[in-house]
Amino acid sequence: LGKLIRAAVPALIVALLVAVLAARNIARPLGRLTAAVGEVAAGHYDGEIPAQKRGDEIGRIACALDALRRDLRQSRDDLQSGASTRAEMQSAQASVVEALQTALSRLAEGDLGSTIAQGFPEDYERLRNDFNRATDRLQQAMIDVSQSAEAINHDVDHIAQASEELGQRTERQAATVEETAAALDQLTASVSEAAKNAAEVDSIVGKAREDAQASGEVVRETIEAIAVIEASFQRISGNIKVIDDIAFQTNLLALNAGVEAARAGDAGLGFAVVASEFRMLAQRCSEAAREINTQITASSDHVQDGVRLVGRTGGALKEIIDSIRTIADRVTAIADSAREQSTGLSELNSAVSELDMTTQKNAAMFEQTSAASSDLRSAAQGLRQNVGRFTLGSRAESWTAGDTATEKAASRHAASA
Repeated sequence: LGKLIRAAVPALIVALLVAVLAARNIARPLGRLTAAVGEVAAGHYDGEIPAQKRGDEIGRIACALDALRRDLRQSRDDLQSGASTRAEMQSAQASVVEALQTALSRLAEGDLGSTIAQGFPEDYERLRNDFNRATDRLQQAMIDVSQSAEAINHDVDHIAQASEELGQRTERQAATVEETAAALDQLTASVSEAAKNAAEVDSIVGKAREDAQASGEVVRETIEAIAVIEASFQRISGNIKVIDDIAFQTNLLALNAGVEAARAGDAGLGFAVVASEFRMLAQRCSEAAREINTQITASSDHVQDGVRLVGRTGGALKEIIDSIRTIADRVTAIADSAREQSTGLSELNSAVSELDMTTQKNAAMFEQTSAASSDLRSAAQGLRQNVGRFTLGSRAESWTAGDTATEKAASRHAASA
């Protein structure tokens, strides 16, 4: 679109310059020539014909008119050289002057299709041909300018329409990008908060894993301590068995001592009392040993249950530690992923912000382009109005008809599309 505008502006400037130059270099000299021809027609042959130094057809017409003026002046000076010949020459010259004056008047009024159809005397035929050729070239030049102005106006209409549509799409795109940027801001904030929470959960899970590992170590030490207690109970049980055996032997010895004291009669009464006490003491020791053994056995069973429970606790803690380790690994992965997503969303948010700024700038540029298209359209219409002041003849009408048919065909094609 910008390239099309840049290409159209120089063409419009050239067309405007051509129109201005045409108005300046055609209308003014033709006006002066018309006035000079009027002077010659009035019988004033002493004045100079203007525009003789121009290198175009107007200059050639001026030179021919000056030659005619000199001839008329010579004829005036040669009035004494034959009335009949002089009358014929004056009649021919007057006819030439009248035809030129009429054609130049129409040309000065803007009728570029004006030509001299009637033939001139042989001496002035070149003047008629030069005049007709000059008007023909001027007519073609103005037709070219008119065609350029029409093409520029047509292109400007397309540019303006495209600029308007593109501006509307850019405005909608800017609104969409702005909404996307706002949504990305919220999403980035949410993901950043999620990443922060995931990092905190990762820290908590890590602490829980350390605590679980410490608890596992405590369970292991507890199992070892219970194993030591169990071994101590087994040693105590062995010692109690020894004590029970000693009590049994003591009881047997006391029983034998009582038998021997009974054999001794009265002399062995004291010894029998001692033997009885030893037997009672041995029995109490044996009963105490059995009771202690029973309690140790029960305690050993309790210790076995404790060892089993502690072992199960250790297994459960090991499973918990493994689960916590798995959870910690996954939470770490989630935290890393959330951090990467937060970073990616931040970069995406920056890119969308830049896109938003670029879209806003494009919208501003399209507004400027629309204003430039409007100015260009006004200038093209002004050029068409300036060209419309000239009557371009049959060739311009045929071109206008062809251009109108082309526009109608383009309109039908656009409607069918």
